[in-house]
Amino acid sequence: MATQTETQTATIPELASQTRFAGPLWLREEVGALYAKGEVHTGPFSMPLLRMANFDKLHLPPNRNLRMLDLCCGSGVTTHELQVLLQKQRLEDKVDLTCGDFSTGQLEYLDKRIQKMGWKNTYTQQMNAEKNGLPDQAFDHVVCAQGLMIIPDSQAALQECYRVIKPGGTFALSVWHTENWSLDVRDAVTHLPGLPAWPETSVELTNSWAQGPWENTHYVRSMLHRRGFVDVDVQTKSIQIPLKDAEDFYEVYDAFIEWVTDRYWTEEEKKACKPLLRETVVRHMENKYGRGKPFAIEKVCILATAKRPEASGNALDLGTPEMDDKGHDSGKEF
Repeated sequence: MATQTETQTATIPELASQTRFAGPLWLREEVGALYAKGEVHTGPFSMPLLRMANFDKLHLPPNRNLRMLDLCCGSGVTTHELQVLLQKQRLEDKVDLTCGDFSTGQLEYLDKRIQKMGWKNTYTQQMNAEKNGLPDQAFDHVVCAQGLMIIPDSQAALQECYRVIKPGGTFALSVWHTENWSLDVRDAVTHLPGLPAWPETSVELTNSWAQGPWENTHYVRSMLHRRGFVDVDVQTKSIQIPLKDAEDFYEVYDAFIEWVTDRYWTEEEKKACKPLLRETVVRHMENKYGRGKPFAIEKVCILATAKRPEASGNALDLGTPEMDDKGHDSGKEF
């Protein structure tokens, strides 16, 4: 049974200010339901990540429950897949799962999902991933699915993940690699009045929010190694995301499209173009794939797993990297 969302002392606006928040979308109350529509786009990568981390073969510690953290849990797509694995292993009563996110809207949505599904020992907690306030070495394993790259201070968040994992524990993460849906929307946007800007490439899109090139496998491997993790395994996985038709395409990517317009468009462009955006994108996709016809969009993600060394003293704690005035890694620790 779910608990009510636990709120830290800082308010949402205060957290937004503290973390140089990436955009207003996640502050909206309806973001949980909005983001949940996109689970068809994010969800297919959760189970491959969890299996890569061997969470389908969990080993229980003696005399206590296993403790896991689902960081940047969002509306709970990875939480759901974790529950599937726990049920298959008959571990629902032996694993305590904390689901942490910055967005109260998402956590409220997940709270209802937990209650509806009857998931045991599963709790939501509002937290700032850059400074989560959790005790040192509090969790046996941590998973952060498709969240690290959009945290403004991703280096601080990565350090926090290392800090809260017990020695020998596993960290599993996924990040964007290639976002092909954005290229279709880019082409559609050229039909809007005034030609409002849109990311030209997938790399531009992912770098619009990322602090560092998280779409690069070498970078992911290097950052995990730098933080002190060992047994680092980094892979890419391509999945064709099936869509019913052009209308379904817009429904799935609605939150992501909203995200880009918040980042790229002026207030005048939002006023002039947002009322036309859905119709324009749907028409473009119908012209490309056929009206009422199903099609698929390729999405590629990076999946990575790593462990905190058994003897924590073997790894150098590099602390949080120094940032420049734009929130980017100054590189002074390299």
